[in-house]
Amino acid sequence: MSTKYVAIYDLRDGDILAEDIHSEQGMLIIAGNVTVNGYIKKRLLDLGISAAWIYSKNVREGQSNSYETTKSVYLTSVLKYKRLVNDLAKGNPFRMEEIKHVADLLYSQINNAYYIIKNLNELNHFDEYTYSHSVAVAFYAMLIGKWLKYSTSKIKDLILAGLLHDIGKIKIPQSILNKPGKLLPDEYEEVKKHVSYGYDIMQSIGQVSSTIKDAILTHHEREDGSGYPFGLKSDLISKEAKIIAIADVYDAVTSNRVYQKKINPFSAFLMFKIEGIQTFDIAILNKFLNNISSYYIGEKALLNNGNQAEIVFVCPNYIGRPVIRIGEDYVDLSQVKELEIIEII
Repeated sequence: MSTKYVAIYDLRDGDILAEDIHSEQGMLIIAGNVTVNGYIKKRLLDLGISAAWIYSKNVREGQSNSYETTKSVYLTSVLKYKRLVNDLAKGNPFRMEEIKHVADLLYSQINNAYYIIKNLNELNHFDEYTYSHSVAVAFYAMLIGKWLKYSTSKIKDLILAGLLHDIGKIKIPQSILNKPGKLLPDEYEEVKKHVSYGYDIMQSIGQVSSTIKDAILTHHEREDGSGYPFGLKSDLISKEAKIIAIADVYDAVTSNRVYQKKINPFSAFLMFKIEGIQTFDIAILNKFLNNISSYYIGEKALLNNGNQAEIVFVCPNYIGRPVIRIGEDYVDLSQVKELEIIEII
């Protein structure tokens, strides 16, 4: 995908930044893939930024079918994954080649991050959560791998790990998985066993790399040692498991579940910044948050006062409190604490 270096004065609304822009001190000002608007252009000029790399052609032009294509890939993948998991639960052999086909299908959308994120926001199937969640985690893990500049083979491993990370839940009673209230201590202990069950299932099947099996087993481990099943800390947790952990939690909190209503993406960003700083790999987490938040610029949001607003800028330092536009007025939510985003519309 070709790029060009242009003066900030020459940026046009709708241009898409091809690279991150940093200050002279190395601080991230704005992440790549952001769609330029008047506010962003003025902010860059005010900060003394003279030029930036943009895509030579708007990467979203000519992609009128991309939303529907990505939607079709997502829905097809959920159905295929559901069939494979249900067959395994019935005692039939697990068809690894078919799950690899699903992974390839998801990988075909790697350059459609905008449409992936848009579809995952809109297509939350409450009654299909078990299956749609695994596909969503695979999609998010794929994007994190891309943003970290991983090789194709490593990204495909991440996709497979995302698809299979909860496979062990087929051994957990549905009465526990679908319980609408808080789990009892012994029920929670049973749920925690899904990582070991999943590892054992993949171990018995073969054709699964140790990287993927390890991610399945340890995606609930946390940087501070508070996770399970082993209470591992930091360097003892693989990068792949750390990526799946972030993708898993992000999709979980932004999806409707039987026991919990979803929160909006910006509330999730705040949660990660406040609560996740000790439990997730900070470098991977920042890479994820800085990139995914950029795709919400230009989106409409509903505020807690009933007004609608457009998201115009996301500052990396205040990622959960973007700058919004209400009519002709710009409002920096990091400075106006009484206003909050309720949902993306």
